[in-house]
Amino acid sequence: MQLGFNYNMTRDQELTFNADNIVLTHQPDKFVMMAWEMDLMQRHAQIVTHKGGHVLEIGFGMGISAQFIQDNKHDTHTIVESHPAILKRLREWSQDKPTVRIIQGDWFEMQHEICNNRYDGIFYDADCNNSPKFRDVIVNNALKPHGVFTYFAPNGTDKYEYGDALKRDVVTIQVSIPKNSYHNDATCYVPYFINS
Repeated sequence: MQLGFNYNMTRDQELTFNADNIVLTHQPDKFVMMAWEMDLMQRHAQIVTHKGGHVLEIGFGMGISAQFIQDNKHDTHTIVESHPAILKRLREWSQDKPTVRIIQGDWFEMQHEICNNRYDGIFYDADCNNSPKFRDVIVNNALKPHGVFTYFAPNGTDKYEYGDALKRDVVTIQVSIPKNSYHNDATCYVPYFINS
């Protein structure tokens, strides 16, 4: 099963955790997450928690978005993560956060457990190659009416096609980005959909 957002990352690949990023150990130019994403993660967290309620987050990474979600209004915060090294960090981070519920595994493998609940907000920051499947399996089945779905796509690429079911909007923000092999444009996009 693939993880990550821009390449084929698997659960058994070793990760290197640096102060400002997570990379694949054997390919240090392949980023799992970077600290420059902080402003983006803050905006995603504001959007996904705008109604409070029950929030689903796919992918923990460096925990940036998770901390921002914790800082915003919510009742429960479910985080799905499958990489063992990231899971270890997630468990340590969540010890003093009673609203956090961890689902261990890939979202596709855990879809039945995820869809046993309904969410006011869903944030997807994982493998972009599975975006249409995520829409069909999770968003269409687990997002409450008038709930919001947002996902990491800083370059504005939209792999989600919803028709009239969800209303799409995009927030544009400016960020300071150190040169990297993934995204170097200071203009970033925060797309989101509202379930009608």
